[in-house]
Amino acid sequence: MINLNGVCHKNSKRMIKNFEDLGVWQGARELCKEIYSLISVNEFSKDFALVNQINR
Repeated sequence: MINLNGVCHKNSKRMIKNFEDLGVWQGARELCKEIYSLISVNEFSKDFALVNQINR
């Protein structure tokens, strides 16, 4: 298994069958969720240009 630092754990028995099994991918998804929750706050949501750039 690979963690967010790209380190492979030798004791892990899980097989990586696709990219969604990678810890890096899962961490990136969590980061995206956090970012979207932050930009949905009233202060950010009014700055349409900034929200648009972040969403890209």
